[in-house]
Amino acid sequence: MALQLDALELADHLRDRLVDFAVSDTFAADPAVRDGLRALWSSDATARLVSDIWVEGVYPSTPAGVTLADLVADGGFPADLARHLDRPSVLPSDRPLYTHQLAAVQNGRRGSGAAPVTVVSSGTGSGKTEAFLLPVLADLWTNHRTSPRGMRALILYPMNALVNDQVDRLNEWLTRQDRLTLFHFTSETPEDYRRANNDGVPGPFPHRFRTRQQARGLETAAGKPIAPDAREAQPDIVITNYSMLEYMLSRPQDAVFFSEQLRHIVVDEAHLYAGTMAAEIMFLLRRVLRRAGVSAEEVSFYATSATLGGDTDRLRQFMADLFSRAPGDIHPIPGEPHRRDFGEPAPPAVAPAPEAVTALPTATLKTIDVGPRGARPELVPLDAEKEPNVRNVLETLVDPVRVDEAMREAEVATALYAGLWHSPLLARLEEVLWNRKRLPLVNLATELWPGTEPELATRASLQLLRLGALARSGLTEYPLVPHRLHLVCRTP
Repeated sequence: MALQLDALELADHLRDRLVDFAVSDTFAADPAVRDGLRALWSSDATARLVSDIWVEGVYPSTPAGVTLADLVADGGFPADLARHLDRPSVLPSDRPLYTHQLAAVQNGRRGSGAAPVTVVSSGTGSGKTEAFLLPVLADLWTNHRTSPRGMRALILYPMNALVNDQVDRLNEWLTRQDRLTLFHFTSETPEDYRRANNDGVPGPFPHRFRTRQQARGLETAAGKPIAPDAREAQPDIVITNYSMLEYMLSRPQDAVFFSEQLRHIVVDEAHLYAGTMAAEIMFLLRRVLRRAGVSAEEVSFYATSATLGGDTDRLRQFMADLFSRAPGDIHPIPGEPHRRDFGEPAPPAVAPAPEAVTALPTATLKTIDVGPRGARPELVPLDAEKEPNVRNVLETLVDPVRVDEAMREAEVATALYAGLWHSPLLARLEEVLWNRKRLPLVNLATELWPGTEPELATRASLQLLRLGALARSGLTEYPLVPHRLHLVCRTP
């Protein structure tokens, strides 16, 4: 069963619930006052609690035309690490890298001079994580420990929610190997084996430390105590947040994490560190370096953000201050969005009216089967039961020849892509999003359906957005018109 949200109904429902809450929270006894507040907070006035829906075009980054296999062939990436990562859910060796990922890998190679500093600024979902994971893992994979004490890479996030999201990805990258180890250190990390079992923490795993005592080298994966003079090695990679890092620096039992083995520090979501927070992180990182006994020039720094950019000189100075490095050491790498080309326009005989587009059966079109938890998603096949609805959609938006060609595809998503790739209306939608970047849904509707009643135009535009998201040429490819919907709420 396909699950789709009606953005307009969701926005109205959220607004009504927030207004109900805000009105009840005022404890106004006069009905006229309550009605006035409700009308004000529900209206289009600046005092309303919920904004219009905004639409933002989301575009993949520019492909570099170079794969991990190409880097391996040129000696720029470890062959055995590439083979380990060569999985559909991680990074297939034949998948082209984006330009900012390739630049980050190349810049991240450590030479005889000062260690590199890489600052990647690219949109959300554009592969910034790979931009620092690839060079960090390649270095750790090929340069072995000279001492069991201390972490070798520190990945810092501003909050636990972001930490948890990225730990799952890195865990997937490192599973099925025992060459590199990972430790996720937050306030929720259990102290020892017994507590981990009581909390139901999964494990143990060869690549991942499960408890604080295991990460300190004082407990085996099976929970057996280890004497301090026989302490085992610390994890290679520690992922944490700045609050926990402060505790680690203050607690004697965590001193073992800091040593001259430290080679990399990653600050993700760097745009969140501004003003006094940036100063605090600067001093925190200086304490890390001092505790580890290494200079800033001996450590590779990485910073990523979806919004950093603009004035390159100011960016270099900001990062130089944050990482205690010279501005000339900072290497900014922007991620450039890549616009998809549409096919030759093939309009239907009758231009689609907004009423016809609104009536399209998009709610019945399921394109991806996620399967049970842990299973690999698959594209839904185009069978006889689904064929009429797909054909109905395509016949409304493209000419019959393109419809017949598209219906030869094996999946619902690829059939929609093959047909809608020639739709002038979908191409117009993409053009508006590319030129405007982000705009209110009502404004988008006005540009697509000038002169049409606003509510009808808005619903027709939502249908086009749904179709643009459903149509894709492959499971791992971006949809035909990738986008996000934004709804901003004011705190009652």
